Amino acid sequence: MSSSYMTKRALGNSLKAVLLEVPFHKVTVKKIVEHLGVNRQTFYYYFQDIQQLLTWTLKEEIQQSLSEDVFFENWRLGLLRILFYIQQNEQLCRTIFASMGRGAYEKAIYEIAYELFWKAEDLDLRDRDFDVNVLAVTFQGLVDQWLEQGLEEEPKQVLEGMCRVVSMYRPSQVG
Repeated sequence: MSSSYMTKRALGNSLKAVLLEVPFHKVTVKKIVEHLGVNRQTFYYYFQDIQQLLTWTLKEEIQQSLSEDVFFENWRLGLLRILFYIQQNEQLCRTIFASMGRGAYEKAIYEIAYELFWKAEDLDLRDRDFDVNVLAVTFQGLVDQWLEQGLEEEPKQVLEGMCRVVSMYRPSQVG
């Protein structure tokens, strides 16, 4: 691993630690770098703002749980691993979801789901960009709802709901 990557990970871990102490809107670059023991310039060398660090950290952590074969062979397993990540990091995800960082959280979920659907070879998508966007937005919305309802359902139940959407989805025959 490069030192650049390790520094980014350390900043992300510092952000996560700070988020467990204060809501997102009270997180500052100063708190993140003080927690890590580095200077502000280190932060700004890698990230423009806290929102960008949050998005990068979430995407990185979720993608680490996905192996290459997931992307190419099994989008269902990829979605399930996203849901397990959320369940295993419930306190952090709830904190982010309930705060000003919700946009970064939703963006990370959307982007990973988009990539999973884009690379899925077993889906018959007529207008790939549009259809993949619809599926990714739907999944991100299901995840939002799942969090709002307190993660009451098991990840496999949420995945079953998404699979029903995918199986029922038919591109419009208009035009």
